[in-house]
Amino acid sequence: MKHFVSITAYCNGINIAPPKHLHFDVRSIPNTLQTIHKEMPAFRHEMYAIILKRDILGNLPPQRFNDLPEGSAIFFNLPYQILNWNKLPEWNGYYLMFSNEFLVHSTTLKNLDEDFDFLRIANAKPLILNEKEEVTLIKSFQDILNEYNGKENKKFNVIEAHLYLLLTYIKRLYDKNLKKKRSEQQEYRSKDKLIVQYQSLLQQNFHFSDRSATDQSVHNTSFYASKLNVHANHLNSVVKKTLGITALEYLHLHVIKMAKIYLKQSDLSVKEIAYSLHFTSPNSFSTFFKRQEQMSPTAYRKRTIL
Repeated sequence: MKHFVSITAYCNGINIAPPKHLHFDVRSIPNTLQTIHKEMPAFRHEMYAIILKRDILGNLPPQRFNDLPEGSAIFFNLPYQILNWNKLPEWNGYYLMFSNEFLVHSTTLKNLDEDFDFLRIANAKPLILNEKEEVTLIKSFQDILNEYNGKENKKFNVIEAHLYLLLTYIKRLYDKNLKKKRSEQQEYRSKDKLIVQYQSLLQQNFHFSDRSATDQSVHNTSFYASKLNVHANHLNSVVKKTLGITALEYLHLHVIKMAKIYLKQSDLSVKEIAYSLHFTSPNSFSTFFKRQEQMSPTAYRKRTIL
C-alpha cells in the first residue's frame, strides 16, 4: 500500500500539480479532475484534508464515505486513514490539505484535535449542508484560495486565520446538528411515552369494569387527553404520526379487540359485554360492532364457535 508522507508526494501520487507550499494546499476540485488518476488503489497519507463537495454523481474517495449523501456536504480525510477510488465523481467544490508541520508552526491551530474534535477519526462524519450553510463555507474556501494564489505579504498568517474561521464555522454546524439530534431523540422519547400512557389508560378502562367514568367519556379521546394533561389534538397528532392511525381509530381497535375476546372466550351475554365495555346500551354496542366488523356481535360469536 502506498503511503504519502507529504503533500507534494500526495499530489505526485494522484497526478495533480504540486502545491505552492510544502505544508498547505487548497484547490477548486474541478481543476484537479483534469489530470487526476481515474483509479487509485488503497493508500494512506499523513495530512488533514477538508472537502466541500457539491453535486456528486459518482463514487467518492475514501472507502468509509462511499455512501455520502446527495447534495452538498462537508467531510474529511484524516492522517493514516485508508483511501481509494475507482471512479471519478462529477462534482463541484473545494478541498484543502495541511500537514502536522503546518500545525506545529501555527499559533491558532496547535490544539487542533482539542478545539475541533470533529477532526478525530471516530467523530469525522459527513455533514449535510443546507443552502445558507453551503454559501458560508464556499465563501470561506474562496477567501483561503484567493489568499493562497495571491502575492501579499504574510499571506499564510492570513490563511491561518481564515482556516481557523472555517473550522469554527464547521464546529458550529456540528454542534447545531448534535443539538438537533438530541432534540429529536427527546421528542421521540416523549411521544413514545405518551403512546404507552395512552395504551395503559385504554387497558385500565376496558379490561376492568370500572364505572367511575361515564359511559360516553371512555369512548372519547378527550377523556384520555385530559388524563394525560395534553390537548386532544396533540394526542391525536402523536398517535397518528407514530402508529399511522388516529387516536380514535386506535381506541376503536382496542374496544373491538376486547369485544372479540369476550365474545369468543366468555359466557357473558351481549348485554353484559356491552356494559362491561362501557356502552350506554346493548344496541349502541351492537351498532358499533357491526360498523367495525360488518356483522353483529351475535353473528360473530356464532361464527367463531362453529
